[in-house]
Amino acid sequence: MRVGPQVRFSGRQYDDDLNVFPLGRATTVDLLASRSLGRELALYAAAENLLDARFDVGRTPVRTLGPPRSVRAGVRVQLAARP
Repeated sequence: MRVGPQVRFSGRQYDDDLNVFPLGRATTVDLLASRSLGRELALYAAAENLLDARFDVGRTPVRTLGPPRSVRAGVRVQLAARP
């Protein structure tokens, strides 16, 4: 089984070229886990923004929030290359 945590941080920045619309700092925590079911199949599950942080990604002129917590899962299939 593989587990991959990730922490992303974004410092203070602006949404425009005149530095009128500031965007605050943001930190998000993500997690990915996968388990191999042989050479060609793997199950995976991933969660992004685990702490459900609210942060601005745009303010020109309407405030736009970043994505909320999201979870996804699936099956990954590795197809063998043909010679």
